[in-house]
Amino acid sequence: MHCHARPWQGPTRSRPRRGPGPCATIAVVLVGCASTVDHAPSPGGEPYPRPAPEDPAAVAVRFVHGAPPHGVPGPWALAGHRIGADAMRRLGADRGHAWGIAVTHRSPRDVQFTCVLDGLAAATGASAGKLNLTHEPIDDAAALESVVVERRSGRTLTYRLTPGFRARFTDVDYADFPGAARALAGLPDEAVFEVREETLPLPPGARR
Repeated sequence: MHCHARPWQGPTRSRPRRGPGPCATIAVVLVGCASTVDHAPSPGGEPYPRPAPEDPAAVAVRFVHGAPPHGVPGPWALAGHRIGADAMRRLGADRGHAWGIAVTHRSPRDVQFTCVLDGLAAATGASAGKLNLTHEPIDDAAALESVVVERRSGRTLTYRLTPGFRARFTDVDYADFPGAARALAGLPDEAVFEVREETLPLPPGARR
């Protein structure tokens, strides 16, 4: 048997070992995010409960307002979305017509109360950048209200959260947001807010 030697091709170079490619890195990041949403520890060290089933309202509010690691926004932000959605239905408008409305929220300067603004923004499309979403600070939380005005007509909707809502959802712990969201979703609108409708005269030059 004859052995055939390979012709000499000069010195060989060892190829450097490469680390994981970008795809592997992305996969690790995504897996980490998924596990954070489902199993992140609460401040007390226990896992958060799994989030309430996703619905368009929770997704819309989370995009504007954010959420704790479990992914569910708080009940006051969700109530703001509920109010904003009701106002847009009554006015026959949608987010594409956000320039035609003005939204004012009156509350103490406390995040629990001011986060209603983010829910209103998510539902109506009004924003600080459009200069049609305003917070007016007040001292009395019992006087909290949200006002949506149709600029062309002066049609005005004034919303107040019900005493039942306030009693049930004041000072909810972050870890309990998923349960609060489920409870809120099961309530009819009349158990969440009261609304007064009127048409107010607009100042000169305000009509569009």
